[in-house]
Amino acid sequence: MAVPEKIIELCAIVKETDPERLVGGGGYDDEKNITIGKSSSVDILLFDTFSKDVEMNQDSGWHYDLFLREGVKGKPIVNVELYGGWTGQFRTEHGEAGYHSPEHKSIHHQDVDAAASRPGLSVFLHSSLWFQGPGDGLPLRYDLGGDGTADDLGVRWWFEYVKKTRVN
Repeated sequence: MAVPEKIIELCAIVKETDPERLVGGGGYDDEKNITIGKSSSVDILLFDTFSKDVEMNQDSGWHYDLFLREGVKGKPIVNVELYGGWTGQFRTEHGEAGYHSPEHKSIHHQDVDAAASRPGLSVFLHSSLWFQGPGDGLPLRYDLGGDGTADDLGVRWWFEYVKKTRVN
């Protein structure tokens, strides 16, 4: 189990060794992330959204707003893993990776929109089945693939949405 003080201590060691290096940490636990994010030894708060809790609307924007309210200020806040555990279900009926229903896409679009509307928030797609398939008996891919439909598997749809949505 991660202990915020130990993560902060490691970040301080990195900063002492290489003051120019950006250093950050975080994880799934919001309270621990707040402690980590408020530390002057941490340049970037990194967090994960483990599963999509639609009822509580705990998307990246919700987390960002929580972290700001709790005093994490003046540093980038980055969701490094959008719904890692939840995305394991994104398969076709034949078990192929890279299928994303319109609902799945909509939820991911919500996170991109949240980042576009909140200076300091960044989000990164996590699609373990698509990119890191061997652990699940699937191929290892180095491409984006297609639009995420059963006929055109892949994650290109996410990157195209980011391109369309990004703030200049």
